[in-house]
Amino acid sequence: MGDERVNKYDELYIFREAKINDADKLMSFIKEHWRANHILGNDRDFFLYEHGNGDRINFIICEDRNNSEIVGMQGFIPYSWDEELRHICGVMTMVKKGVTTPMLGIELIKRFIDIVNYKTYCGIGTNPQTLAPLAKRLFDRFVCKITHYYQLNKTVDTFKIAKIVCQKKSLEEIEECNSSQLVEFSNLEEVKRNFILNKAYKFLPYKEEWYLKKRYFEHPIYRYRVWGIVVKEAVLALLFGREVEHANVKIIRFVDFIGDIEDLSLSGKGIKDIIETNSYEYADFLLHGIPERIMRKSGFVRKIEEEGNIIPTYFEPFIQSNVDIWLEKSHEEMVVFKGDGDADRPNFS
Repeated sequence: MGDERVNKYDELYIFREAKINDADKLMSFIKEHWRANHILGNDRDFFLYEHGNGDRINFIICEDRNNSEIVGMQGFIPYSWDEELRHICGVMTMVKKGVTTPMLGIELIKRFIDIVNYKTYCGIGTNPQTLAPLAKRLFDRFVCKITHYYQLNKTVDTFKIAKIVCQKKSLEEIEECNSSQLVEFSNLEEVKRNFILNKAYKFLPYKEEWYLKKRYFEHPIYRYRVWGIVVKEAVLALLFGREVEHANVKIIRFVDFIGDIEDLSLSGKGIKDIIETNSYEYADFLLHGIPERIMRKSGFVRKIEEEGNIIPTYFEPFIQSNVDIWLEKSHEEMVVFKGDGDADRPNFS
């Protein structure tokens, strides 16, 4: 039965990793079938930065055997090439409307899994109505909503980006006696002189140096800031963030973390100082999997819809509302951040 199903798909379609000469076809497909003004369909330089990989492009495509047209795509972002630790983020999964072959989208995901051969997986932006139930049932992935944490600038009286009706304090005071310093690094070489990269951490996807360099230090549009969590002159972990501005007001969005997740609890005073020194309205952190006790010690509180506060999710364009983001991951205990996958990708070039 299984062989007949595979043979039928293979009679109609070719499933393969995209090559560099597929770039224009993929961009046209995104523009026509995903969204007309999508950055990956309109900005070739950014498309190649985000998904180019030598003579390949990090997409699995489903191609019609009769006319070589793309009918489906599954994008991905690799974090490492280590066979035992290889992590992949899935992005942009779709089959174009009007395709009558049953379950072609599911088959495309299965082929993607076979071709890419990852050890761990996550994807952010999973549609909770369509893909989430299938990811859970067919691919044994853990599906959940991302958790939104924030830390307000206590010196701000009137909030312009956030809407605060309940200025709730952290459930635990920041333990300043146990807090570390946050020391900002200006480039990757400075990080490497002070911190060991290419190291695996429990609960975190494995991210090799080349990925971090490309993702945070060479980004063509966004400028990321990188801090070391320092205790007794030793850098224990790295914290990545990005300034966001709206209506002449700035916030800091923390998007990634490298290190032992317990060490994030030492960052409370340093984050408070960053917020106040830079006159940020607030800091936020979208993630899933870090225990709330660690976030509280870092000075963050969890956004709770019922309290009435609005901590915006989207800035391109800006929407002053709380929006749920769903994700899927291969292991329930995996920690996923907003910087993973394409969740912190520009919408505009």
